[in-house]
Amino acid sequence: MDAKPASHPVSNFTDDQSVSFVRYLLAKHRRVIAYISSIDKWPNIDGRVEIQDEHNNLIGPLSVQVKTLTANHNLKYDCEVNFLAYCEQVEPCLLLGVDHQSQKVYWLFFDVQSVREIDYKNNKSTKTVHFRAAQYFDENTTGYIEEWAKIVENNKQRFQSHNDLRVKTEQLEKLLKNANKAVGTSSINFVTIHRFLDELNRQFDTDFPTVKEFFYPQQEGRGFSYHLAGNPIQDRPADYAKEIVKSKVLQLVKMKLLNHSGHELLACEFVMAFIDRFHEQLGLPQKDEYGFPEVQFGFHRYLPLWVEEAYGLLLPRQPIIIQAQIIRDGYFDLDIISRLSSKDREEISQNVGKRLDKEPRPIRISTTKLDIGTFIECFNHLRQCNRMPSRILCRDVL
Repeated sequence: MDAKPASHPVSNFTDDQSVSFVRYLLAKHRRVIAYISSIDKWPNIDGRVEIQDEHNNLIGPLSVQVKTLTANHNLKYDCEVNFLAYCEQVEPCLLLGVDHQSQKVYWLFFDVQSVREIDYKNNKSTKTVHFRAAQYFDENTTGYIEEWAKIVENNKQRFQSHNDLRVKTEQLEKLLKNANKAVGTSSINFVTIHRFLDELNRQFDTDFPTVKEFFYPQQEGRGFSYHLAGNPIQDRPADYAKEIVKSKVLQLVKMKLLNHSGHELLACEFVMAFIDRFHEQLGLPQKDEYGFPEVQFGFHRYLPLWVEEAYGLLLPRQPIIIQAQIIRDGYFDLDIISRLSSKDREEISQNVGKRLDKEPRPIRISTTKLDIGTFIECFNHLRQCNRMPSRILCRDVL
């Protein structure tokens, strides 16, 4: 029997189709350039993308892996644990899931903190991860660009923090090396250093682990330079440690990167805050407790229909302003309600009521006030805990 040369399996064509589709969309949007390979044997990642600002200035790169989603994926994907380990131990990466039926590319960003939250280490080969319904891009959706740019900026901030930490650690090690004769003695200088470090570690490890995970992932110690005269470590070690932690906490708050997942009280507070702010857009009355079905219906059915009707009402009146907002932001903004009169809102409510038996069109909805992705995560956490969204009253926490 004559031997035949090896041929390409069907998976090679599928991979090439998915990578080509991603490259096509990114090139069409003119802000992200892709260096992505298909049918390659390079481990862990398929390549990188580089993000530019609106003036074509380079912001920075992100590593990516591209995967093809099954026809009935339901926003789930069995992710290889080797890739998750790479994101945790080597560098943060984007996972792009291509849905050829809807012509969308869903995406997730994995770094040390997000990977540890999904607890994959008991899985031998794959771990199921969940894409977010609102976190995708297609031919007409470009909001992902600003989100990726923010990720790159955060990565650069982390890198700078690590670099500063390395320099300070080297300074402290040099100080201790030059002071070997004092090791083991009760010198007041070294007592204050230890008081400072003890308080710093206690704050990070006990009270603010999220801050530690963001600024110092995989870092067991922190180093700070020390001078004998006029140094706050010597004058007020514990207070200075608290000041450092406070500055990092405020920095994380400003960047809106506090971790809300896995905390029942925070999840409840966030969901209720979201409903309070957008109850009209969700078609929900204001009350102290909500059932899971009514919130799900409000979010997945009523909300998209409300946004369609609101924009349909305003677009003929303010075509230039409304179109410019959609093009600039890449999404339909829930806070557009501020442009509507009470009569407009009543008309929208009536129109939505007539359409509730119809499926809404898939559109990207977002807001700068309260993150929709965080709302989804918090709501899903409450469902897992079987705790209905309710207002946190004083008696609940006493």
